[in-house]
Amino acid sequence: MLTSINLKALLNEIDISYQQEKDNKKTLLWAKMATIEVSGWTEECIDELLNNYIDSVNPKCKGKLLEKIEKVYGFDYSNDFRNICVQILGNILFERIENKIPLECQQLQSALNGLKKNRDRCAHTHILNKETIDAPHISLSYLNKIEIGLKKFRMELKKIK
Repeated sequence: MLTSINLKALLNEIDISYQQEKDNKKTLLWAKMATIEVSGWTEECIDELLNNYIDSVNPKCKGKLLEKIEKVYGFDYSNDFRNICVQILGNILFERIENKIPLECQQLQSALNGLKKNRDRCAHTHILNKETIDAPHISLSYLNKIEIGLKKFRMELKKIK
């Protein structure tokens, strides 16, 4: 899984700038940057998780499965993460993992959905729209929960295969 050390350091720097900023427009830009960075990291981690699974189980079909992965542009738990995992892993395997780590999957779902809601506000509006954006420390909180959930998911996936 992608390391988050540098991203966490960046988010801490963004949060400091956010807290020190006096201009409301600039605070929104700092918050937006944090959200977009965590969103990008999350999408890359999910892609890597699935790519590594494909490589270890059936690399011959990677081309076809990569097409499916590349068509997923979000990380909503049910519509994106669960859906693409079921397409790659199968429903039985995915539900077996969910049943083994229900708390982590529930926390992952909550964090992914919270981040997605905030990311959609960032991506589909401009800051002059007066839309609220979660503060950088909230994006960092999402990152921590997503990282824990994806690590646990990956560990269970490795045990099963």
